[in-house]
Amino acid sequence: MMDQNNRSKFHSALQDFYSAQRHAAVEEIVSRLTGAPSQLLQYEDVRRHFYALEAADSQLQDIPLDSIIGSVSRQNDFSRKLLPLNANDMERWAKVKTMVEELSGLPPIEVYQVGEAYFIIDGHHRASVARELKSTHIQAYVRKVFTRVPITPEDNFEDLILKSEYADFLTKTCLDELRPGADLHGTILGEYQSLLEHIKTHQYLFGINKKRAISLEEAVVDWYDHVYLPVINIIRTRNLMRKFSDRTETDLYYWIMDYRNRKEQELGWKLTPRDAVENLTFNYARNIKNRIIRFTKKMSNLLIPEPLEPGAPPGFWRKNRRSDEENRIGLFDTILVALPENETTGNILDAALFIAKNEHSVVNGLTIVPNDVQKNSPQVEQIRRIFAEKCQSAGIEGSMAVETGQVTRVMFDRSFWVDLIILPLSFPPPFKLLKRLGSGIRTLIRRSACPLLFVPLNAPTAIHNVLLAYGGGRLADEALYMAAYLCIRFTMELTVITIGETVEASGNLHHRARAYLEQLNIKIVNYIEEQGEPARAILNTCQSCGCDVILMGGYEGGLFKELFSDNTLDRVLNETNRMVMICR
Repeated sequence: MMDQNNRSKFHSALQDFYSAQRHAAVEEIVSRLTGAPSQLLQYEDVRRHFYALEAADSQLQDIPLDSIIGSVSRQNDFSRKLLPLNANDMERWAKVKTMVEELSGLPPIEVYQVGEAYFIIDGHHRASVARELKSTHIQAYVRKVFTRVPITPEDNFEDLILKSEYADFLTKTCLDELRPGADLHGTILGEYQSLLEHIKTHQYLFGINKKRAISLEEAVVDWYDHVYLPVINIIRTRNLMRKFSDRTETDLYYWIMDYRNRKEQELGWKLTPRDAVENLTFNYARNIKNRIIRFTKKMSNLLIPEPLEPGAPPGFWRKNRRSDEENRIGLFDTILVALPENETTGNILDAALFIAKNEHSVVNGLTIVPNDVQKNSPQVEQIRRIFAEKCQSAGIEGSMAVETGQVTRVMFDRSFWVDLIILPLSFPPPFKLLKRLGSGIRTLIRRSACPLLFVPLNAPTAIHNVLLAYGGGRLADEALYMAAYLCIRFTMELTVITIGETVEASGNLHHRARAYLEQLNIKIVNYIEEQGEPARAILNTCQSCGCDVILMGGYEGGLFKELFSDNTLDRVLNETNRMVMICR
């Protein structure tokens, strides 16, 4: 029998048990509100899903109570903070508490150690009492358990499912052995199954390319080196983790590739991961800046008629779609060529293929028809055949899509996916106000997210001699940038014409353009200064110098000036028989 003193201690321990249970109830409520884990995890689930290997021996050491996250057999009897949940444990818990007060310290418990986390084998009541006594550590006989994926005390059940999927992925691919240091941690349930499918698809395509059977190990290494890492490098170069701070690089890889595949189905084109990055970032980034931009764009679409909507800022196409390093390698990775159902198809395609050969571009053809019935008409089938034959003959990768819809809207939507749009100069912007407002070409020039190359019927499609019409505005500076790039990349002849109201104004523009080009070591340039009517001077110079293409900036000076004043760009487009590239 207990003496009076022991009965008093036991009664006090019972009160502590009831108090601990009340705290457990509060912990459960807080857990539901905050999402923090409140339950102990079952060791067997971890052992099975993580392909765990248990060490045979154990070592005595102090372990943090906060790092205990699970149990071998009593995960339902104690909370994540080791508070008692089962009323049937009352007497035993109170006896352990009383024993602790009579003795100095607690006997060691037994645990498994998985990563930084611990699972109790024996000693649940001792650990619970130690927690109630405000202890931070407890002695334990520790048996280490080895897994491919580490576990931390902060992991909840969903975290463990993710990590078990990762462990299964590593077991099947051996990526951690084939590429030591590779870190593919993710936060999206099911993404590792998708990554495994990516690898198996790559294995199949790799085998076709090599014309032999490819082992899974070989496919894993090649996928990681030549598919996964290039996308990760894009993510790092673009600092995308700042815009998706609650995700991992593997999550973004998964999103980018999934988004690209869906958009390929929607657009009917082959897309590169880089094509998908900017579009995905703009539409789904969670940082404040992108959310404000998306909201502003939605309001603009609702309130402003399409012909009056503002265009992308100058240089948007090369600054937002591409890094500086990518711009140095090449500007036109992806070209959209509009293929109408008339005799201009071959001419326009030739212009696209000329640039694509020099830039190693992908050419995406697009024909827009009035309705779905026309998608398989004889005219469209002939365009498909011409497109396929010319791309194959030129050794250029290409894919063609046929779409219905309003031409300007379709072209504008797709301009965000490409670096250059090439289209026929069939309907140049008219000069009368009402007709100008309804002009699809004018709207596209104003709003396109990338440069436009207009090709008149029977215009020469090879570019060897470039005329830059430089007017000093922000969009004219984009044309100057383009002229410099074409001279360096294509080794072309360059003529620069500057036209001012006075000799001094024209001279100032000349010196500004010259300083920029000479800074890039482009010194063999034909400079021409003119005064008077700009469009006529540009057209005459193009003819006299034998230029193949005219480079100009888009509409400068705001909507009012564009609509109501005599516009040099529109006059050039209406009267030229040479290609015109309009820079954004």
